[in-house]
Amino acid sequence: MKIILFSSLVPVRKEAELIRSYLACGVERFHLKKPLLPENALVRLVELIGHEHREKLALHSHHHIARPLGIKRLHFSEVLRESTPVEEIENQKNQGFHLSTSVHSFDTLETLPPYFDYIFMGPVFPSISKKGYGEPFDPKKWEKVRDIDHNLIAIGGITNEKLPLVMEMGFSGAALLGGIWKSTQPKALEELNLALQFKESV
Repeated sequence: MKIILFSSLVPVRKEAELIRSYLACGVERFHLKKPLLPENALVRLVELIGHEHREKLALHSHHHIARPLGIKRLHFSEVLRESTPVEEIENQKNQGFHLSTSVHSFDTLETLPPYFDYIFMGPVFPSISKKGYGEPFDPKKWEKVRDIDHNLIAIGGITNEKLPLVMEMGFSGAALLGGIWKSTQPKALEELNLALQFKESV
């Protein structure tokens, strides 16, 4: 089971230091989702995170800085995916980039081009980072997951306590965001370590 960690959407004090500590715990994929961060600030954040973790990073914006920084993972939001020609996405795949995207419905999966290594789907549970976003959990809504021939990653309201249910539903992994960044540092590390322990146990 994959455990993927998202960055905080907003600036955090000593953010690069925190990210390095989370990556040192054993996180294999870290998505830099910084929609409001200017390009130069994003470059600086990547540099502060350090070269030793560069292969784990995925960019959600400013894709053109990926190659100069040695980043091989690009994420396409629904908006970016729909506004990008399929030929361009295919070209990035052929250049050796690992691609991911996000969807919110099963119908969308049927029309996706076949170039994405994994796909975030949700919100499965009410969001922690965005209050009021996401409906109450309904297992019937997610019954199709097991029948989908895609590498689906659950997102939305994920905590380590929910990981067994996420796996039971048939998801290939889970993405953590609010469960980590909305917690105090000791609690966040505890949450992350428990999630990684669960990953190793299955």
